[in-house]
Amino acid sequence: MHEQRSTVSRTVLLGSLFAFLPAIVRADTPQLGFELTALPYPLQSKTATLSDGRVVAFDGTRIDLFDADGTLTANLGVVTLPGYPSFLLLDPTEEFVVFGESSFGAIFELTLSPGAPNPVANLAFNYDAVFEDGNHLIVSAATGGFGAGNRIYRLELSSGTTTLLASVAGASGPVALDLAGNLLYGTVSALFPSPPGSSSVLRWPAALLTGASVLSEDDATLIETGFDGAADLAVDPVSGGIYLVENNYGNGVNRIRLVAGNPTITPVLVEGTVFRTISNLEFLPGDGVAIFAGYQPPRGGTLYYSSTDFVSVAARMSVTTLRPIAYASGPGVTGAGPFDIGVTSAPPGGFGFIFYGPSSSVLPNELVLQLRIPLFLGLAPMTAARAPGTLLVAGNGQGHLSYVSPGGLQGNWAFQAVLFDASGRLAGSSAAALFQ
Repeated sequence: MHEQRSTVSRTVLLGSLFAFLPAIVRADTPQLGFELTALPYPLQSKTATLSDGRVVAFDGTRIDLFDADGTLTANLGVVTLPGYPSFLLLDPTEEFVVFGESSFGAIFELTLSPGAPNPVANLAFNYDAVFEDGNHLIVSAATGGFGAGNRIYRLELSSGTTTLLASVAGASGPVALDLAGNLLYGTVSALFPSPPGSSSVLRWPAALLTGASVLSEDDATLIETGFDGAADLAVDPVSGGIYLVENNYGNGVNRIRLVAGNPTITPVLVEGTVFRTISNLEFLPGDGVAIFAGYQPPRGGTLYYSSTDFVSVAARMSVTTLRPIAYASGPGVTGAGPFDIGVTSAPPGGFGFIFYGPSSSVLPNELVLQLRIPLFLGLAPMTAARAPGTLLVAGNGQGHLSYVSPGGLQGNWAFQAVLFDASGRLAGSSAAALFQ
């Protein structure tokens, strides 16, 4: 059952080893239009990120609070009977955490001020959980033991009462809620390692989550199948996009996918280094204007995850969108003569157009046109003109157009690229840039 198969002694050994390891920048590969950034890693198994960038971490014994730069600011509490950490969640108001360990089945609650963890409930082999509201969790736990399927409970924090919602076949899988409150679940084969293509993402309607009857897979809608395992789920709180972690200990696959409902179009957002394991998938929302999609400004949210090989690598990463970058180069930028306007990090095989205008037309705040996707314009549309030619983007995401200047561009004029992907769909824009 994923991490539940490990023992407490292994946890203590790995925790001691990781205490001496620095965070390592890994060779994971993001989808085009996204970028990865290595973050300080508190070197503890389970993490949860606050909106201000601080991180709570649980290693099976300690619950610590770290600044965004990785500095330890407080030990929040200690579990007296060490166990294998299974999940760690921030409540919606970011006032307390709920965390579980699977060695003894304990689930605790703890405020973000130092104190003693409060035991809430006990669910044997608890694996994952999600807040339903401020007082209720939905918990995935194999309470019947190994080989007896998995169960999904509602846990009332104030009373510790548990209600069985669903019973499913296989090992423990991750849970999440979509924007409508429907329950998402990633199935996992009872075989270890999971056979490739054996995992699915299911959805139970919120209206069925009453506990009046125990649900099964037959009561759920199949969103998509064919995954190489299901280890973690996260939902974009703005767009509703569903992200799934695939970990497979047989073929070494570890990756993050956007669950699109169709295997032929479901993209791999991050391809992990072979035979490592991804965990701690979290999605923190953006500004509500930009979206978490390739080639958008990096304001549409952030996806966080951790990765390890359980021996020498322990890393924490953020995934953000990577906007195309426009630049100008050549003698004509600063005087008379030829110059190029080029782009990098643009959609490979796509194309674009260059718009230009006086520097006074650069907007203090970009104008956003809600088209197929938000289009950010840094030049006032009424004063911008389209430059001649169609900019073609090569397979490396780069392209340029060549022009000749009579002089006078520097400091007086600005430009911006609007780009389309290889299918001809609007992909985004670069920021406006001055000739300088």
